Amino acid sequence: MTLLEVVLAVLMISLVALVVTSAVNSIMGMEANGRKRLAAYEVANRLMLTYLDDPENLPSESNPIEYGSYRFLYEVELTPSRLVINRTQEATGASLQKLDRFRMIGITVYDALESDVALAAEGEPLAALSRAIDPFTPRNPDSIESLGRDQRKIGKLVGGLLGDQSEPERRGSRKRAPGQ
Repeated sequence: MTLLEVVLAVLMISLVALVVTSAVNSIMGMEANGRKRLAAYEVANRLMLTYLDDPENLPSESNPIEYGSYRFLYEVELTPSRLVINRTQEATGASLQKLDRFRMIGITVYDALESDVALAAEGEPLAALSRAIDPFTPRNPDSIESLGRDQRKIGKLVGGLLGDQSEPERRGSRKRAPGQ
């Protein structure tokens, strides 16, 4: 074997090692990103359940939510929606309940980028959940019990049933530019 053959063999082995190392690093990066997204969906799901039980129990909007080693910002968007009956339902003449009372809840969880110790900036959206709800139907027995103990909640429920229409609502810890 000549010196040139040895140098080329070492070069080829180092290139193969480089390709294998970069493939392993790429897989590890994708796995870490997947874990972060999974954590974001877990946070979004918990926020959704909290909102459905009692919207006022959501975490503070001014601070990021910590979940393990991750920090997230969130946004809740509540928009009115309207169900439309089909021809079969229309033909039966059934007296259907008020169909414009339903709402769409959208929760988006963002990565909290550290720009300062006290202020987190918005990163990329990592998770988004949406759900159509009937705000006048309690979700579970605990919600019914909670509703029965709070006169303000009962008043809000009755006001909504009597036709108080609210505008779309946005809230959350995500920092928005003015006009958004």
